[in-house]
Amino acid sequence: MLEIVMAIFLLGILLTGLFDCFYQGIKKNMSAKELKQKVLQLELFQLKIKNIFCRLCGENSLWLDKHPDASGPALQAAYEQIVDADMHGILHGMLFLNKSKELCLASWAENGKGRIEVLLDNVSSFHCKLFDPQKGEWKQSWPKKEEGKPVMAKIDLNWNGKATPFVFFLTDADEKIKYPALP
Repeated sequence: MLEIVMAIFLLGILLTGLFDCFYQGIKKNMSAKELKQKVLQLELFQLKIKNIFCRLCGENSLWLDKHPDASGPALQAAYEQIVDADMHGILHGMLFLNKSKELCLASWAENGKGRIEVLLDNVSSFHCKLFDPQKGEWKQSWPKKEEGKPVMAKIDLNWNGKATPFVFFLTDADEKIKYPALP
């Protein structure tokens, strides 16, 4: 009888350890899926913005300005869209942080059609700077009437409590970037 009790006791300890390992494996799997989802959201955001920057139209096609729907500055662009059947041709777009802490991309065509896409949620801050190749410095404001064209765009997000920076090159292949001289 004592041997049976000892066997049941040892079996209980063994099963407890196995169930704990199983539980830990499930938790790690769930956290890996959450991390994968976050990475995919950032990749989609980066791809969407890169697509817009690759299709900019003209000299004054990218600017930073205030907008009533935005919390802080908004990055605005004029770009060509050829893929979307509803909205094609020259579009105007605005990347901005709304009052609900969502990073949104508003796009509208000259015919009046428009849409707003939420690219990321839970964004506590959004800052954008454009690099002026003539002065060799980052600018936090770039009016539409500004002479010249920025060669880089820097977007700093605070997303889900983490600082997440992005830098996009906006130059053509034959255009030269001038960096400031080192002291």
